[in-house]
Amino acid sequence: MAEPEVTVVGLGIMGSCTLWQLAARGVRAVGYDRFVPPHDQGASHGHSRMLRRLQFEGDQYVALADRAYELWRQLERETGRPLFTRTGLLIIGPGDSQLIRGARESAERCGQRHEVLDTAELRERYPQHRVAEGEIGLLDPEAGFVSPEEAITAALDRACALGAEVRIGKALEKLEGRTVAAPGTWLGALVPELAQHISIERHFFAWLPVRDPAAYAPERFPMWIRESSAATGRPIEESHQHSVRIRAFGFPTTDGSRVKVGFPVTGVRVDTPEVDRRPRPQELAMLAQENIDAILSGVLAEPSDFSVCLYDNSPDGDFIIGSPPGRPELTVLGGFSGHGFKHAPAVGEIAAALATGTQPPLDVSPWSPLRL
Repeated sequence: MAEPEVTVVGLGIMGSCTLWQLAARGVRAVGYDRFVPPHDQGASHGHSRMLRRLQFEGDQYVALADRAYELWRQLERETGRPLFTRTGLLIIGPGDSQLIRGARESAERCGQRHEVLDTAELRERYPQHRVAEGEIGLLDPEAGFVSPEEAITAALDRACALGAEVRIGKALEKLEGRTVAAPGTWLGALVPELAQHISIERHFFAWLPVRDPAAYAPERFPMWIRESSAATGRPIEESHQHSVRIRAFGFPTTDGSRVKVGFPVTGVRVDTPEVDRRPRPQELAMLAQENIDAILSGVLAEPSDFSVCLYDNSPDGDFIIGSPPGRPELTVLGGFSGHGFKHAPAVGEIAAALATGTQPPLDVSPWSPLRL
């Protein structure tokens, strides 16, 4: 390849989708990653990531999610790979919970499909869940999941087929020329002026066996999110972190024997992305049978696998997309705060536009680094 016009640093899901979108524009682009993507050193791993239409984080994410859905389907068509599995998403919590309230009000304003289930309906339709009095459900029927590993591979393969180049096992210490920086939790080290605005939060998820696998199959058991009691009744802007908003989340079985669960309430800040990825005592404690029984029926607290995921959090929980002050040649993608994966193709499209000096397809002002 001749001298690249744009360099992409970091080839997790954001960088991979950016490289694909740059190559689709005919831009000479090269992507770097210090590891071999897909890898488990950031947030783009774990065999399943949620895609959802309902956006409790705010209306500014609705159009982004809509465009991302279109581009996920485009990536499937262009690569011939099935990536998306539709399951629906069930959000469970008290009627005044900020997740349900935020998602429901946004859906009503933006005309999105959704269904509200009262306590009795929720218990009858989804007996796999333990539902307390006063808890209701909000169903997103168009939600589903994508394998992050397969998605990254598909995006990089498509980018290379369109002429992009990938250089792995190499960490760039200095950014020169037109660059898109999407290094995840390494953002503060790579762009020091943003270091004070990025915090790293450690989360975990585990795979647990089920007594009746058929009851937890994707066609009978949607993905789910349970509200954290710490967030109930609070304004959404006051509890943007996953560890405050969400008590637990999970996926149906994809192998006919286990379900994946996570407990964001155990999320803790860490100083570096280079962490010990073995289970911590506090994390294992959340997998006690009494904790599992409090939310699910027929799931055994016998983890067969365990994985750590690192979030790059912004101060307000909103994304950071754009150029830092005084650096017009640099486009930063970061601060995805645990809810960015689903939007990755649309973020990549925006980044490709910004890096080439063209008008982004969507309004990016809510995510400008200049707000920090």
